[in-house]
Order: sequence, then structure tokens, then C-alpha cells
Amino acid sequence: MPRLLIQTQLSNYDISGKYILECDSGWNMMIGRIIEILKHNETLKIDILVPKDEQVLTKPEEIVSQYANFNRVKFLKQRLTNNAVKNRYDFNYHELENLLSDKAKEYTHVYINDPMLLRNFKSLFYLSFKCQPKFITHSHFIDNPENPKVPADVTYWYGQMETAIRSDYNFWQCESAMNVFFESMSNFYSSDIISVIKNKSEPWDDGYSSSEINTPIDYGKLRFKLPKDKLIVFIPNRVGGLGKSFDYTNAGKFMFGGQELNNLYNIRKDFIVVSGNPSQKISNDELTHLCKPYVKLVPGTFTRNEYRYIASKAHINVGLYDNDSYGGTAWRECIDLGCLPLSVNIYEYKLFFDELSYPFKVNVDFGNMIETLNDMLNFSREYSYCDENGVTRYTKDFNIRKSVLEKCSYEKTTPNKLIKMGL
Repeated sequence: MPRLLIQTQLSNYDISGKYILECDSGWNMMIGRIIEILKHNETLKIDILVPKDEQVLTKPEEIVSQYANFNRVKFLKQRLTNNAVKNRYDFNYHELENLLSDKAKEYTHVYINDPMLLRNFKSLFYLSFKCQPKFITHSHFIDNPENPKVPADVTYWYGQMETAIRSDYNFWQCESAMNVFFESMSNFYSSDIISVIKNKSEPWDDGYSSSEINTPIDYGKLRFKLPKDKLIVFIPNRVGGLGKSFDYTNAGKFMFGGQELNNLYNIRKDFIVVSGNPSQKISNDELTHLCKPYVKLVPGTFTRNEYRYIASKAHINVGLYDNDSYGGTAWRECIDLGCLPLSVNIYEYKLFFDELSYPFKVNVDFGNMIETLNDMLNFSREYSYCDENGVTRYTKDFNIRKSVLEKCSYEKTTPNKLIKMGL
């Protein structure tokens, strides 16, 4: 009987250091995949490494209680550092040895979501458990030398290359990221070695669960209502800048990088801006002073239910990643729920835009960003409507929702990937 151990990669925690699992993209991606995996393999058992109860805002058991088949899933709780970068180097050998020892030899597969920890887990199973299950690694972003994500002294790049070589199979968050990886790796390894890795590699879009994102809204648990007479521009991701955090989402650039957005709002007041801002490195109160169209709806972070509500009502979702080749899971979720994307014409965004002849593209220098937003607001005013469920739709959406569903939803992508994993 197959048994799968999943190592999680978590990065969303509040100012007190507690992990907010329900708002963590890594967590939601993992749960979405598991929902589909359990449907297709009726004998598989899954164990998931998660933080201890006192380290999370909501216990994992409570989050997954609504899903079928999760009686075949167990949560193994370990203490994690509440720092995304430190976690990539944090491996408590003895704690994990004790936690896994009674079932280690039952694991047929180990799914690693943090490439930096592959060598540690392989060594643990070899040294302590005298076995080697099949190791599958999923790389969710690339920290290559040409486009570093962290300081050079803590680079992930060499660990990522080693992991790609040593894994039994490699998944990459998208085709663009995989291509970036191999192009950079060609400066360090021979074409023969790279060919070997390519033969055990393929993209598996970090994606989303379409059934989960379309779960009916529990209106009784909403802390706010959105105005019906305004076009809604939704920024689901983190807001950085002001020297407080790295603005890798470029949400800060959009909201207060200059006065262009405020000037547009002064001209046309038919829209509002709503921001998920899960990290709260720049508080919601600060955003109200920096961005005129921004509307503060809650003191801190939205619940998953509230996030789905906003995305289903919004007309435009803002995804402006230009360093990360993937472009964000929320980008895909919002498109499934009816939004049109305001995004940079680069990497994975560009692949979609070129295929569909999508007209609203932000230049890589961001020079036409607000002009493009204005065009999209005009388009939304003319072509958007609410369907029978109150979800924003467009009479003309350029087939981007259909394309995202086919390429990115776990419902469509999981069956083939299970074959590749041998599950």
C-alpha cells in the first residue's frame, strides 16, 4: 500500500510569528493537490509535516475538516522557525528522526516542496531508517544568479542545482521557471548532466483547486460588504516597499510608487482598490494614507472565505511580478472567479497573453501601467456583468478563464502527474 510523506514550504505568518496556513499559497497549493490525489488513488495514505499547534493561527485539522477522504491524511507536527529564509536551512534531525521513526519504512514516496531540504531528508532516511523511498521535488521558484531572490550569502541556487540532480523526479512551478533554471544551470554543468535532469523533469503549474476557489461564499461570516456601484480592482498579494520589505510583487509600485494611481482616481472615481496584504509589513492603515482609491475593509488579513468573496466580485486582479517567472497562484484563482488580469508582459503572463491575443499588457518598464488600468476600467464598465450567483463575468474575456482552468487547475493537471510519480 503506497504511503506519501509531504514536506511543506510555508512562508505566511503574522507579526507574532504564528503561521496563517489558510492564507499561505504553499499550504493551499498542497491541500488542493491532495484533494485531487485522494480522488484518483483510493489506497494512498498521506502524512504531512506541519508546524506545532501553538505555532499556527488555525489548526490544520480544522482547515481540512470540510474535505472528503481526509481520514487518510495525518498531520505530523514539528517546530519550525517563523522566518521564511531561515526555514530553508532549518532541519531538526533528531526531532524528525523521532517523529518519523515508527512509519519511515512504510513511505514509498517523499514529496519535497523545499529543494533546499532534499539532501537532509535523503540523508535522514539513509542513515537512520536504512531505506530510500522515491524522492519527488517541486521547485516553486528559482533563485538563479541572473535574478537572485535572496542575498548572495544565503543563496538557494547551489542547493537547487544539487536537488535537481539527486531527485528521482522534478516538478517545476511552470514552464517559464523550468526554462530559466536550465538556462542558468548550463553555465555550471555540462549538457550531458542537464539532459539527464531534463529527462526526469516537467512543469506542474503551482496552480489552484477550481472546486475550492468556487466553494459557495458563507455570507454570514463576512465582516464587510463590497459596494455594488464601483468597479473593483483587487491586489491579492503582499504589499512591499517604503524600505520595510522587498516589493517583489510590485503591489507597492502600483499603489504608491508614484501619484499616477491617485491622479487616475481623482479623474474617475468609479473604482476602488482592495488589497489582500497578508504580510502586513505595511499596515492597512498606512495604505489608506498612501493610496486614495484603497478601501480598508478589515484590520488585518482576509479569511479564505472573504478572499473568495472579493475575488468573485472584483473586475480586475493585479499581478505584477517581474522577478518571479510564475506570477502568483492568486492570479490564477482570481481569473477563474471572473477577473481580468492587469499584468506585466513577461514570463508566464506573456505565454497566456500571446496565445490568447490578450490586449491589456503592462510593458516591462511599467510605463503604461496606469494607462492600461484605465483602458481595462473602461472595458469593464462596458462588458462586465454579474451571473446568477453574483459572480463578476465578462461577455468578452478572451478565453483567458478557460485557458487558466485547463492548464493550471489541479482538477485538470493531477491525473497525468500521478502517473509520472508512480502513484
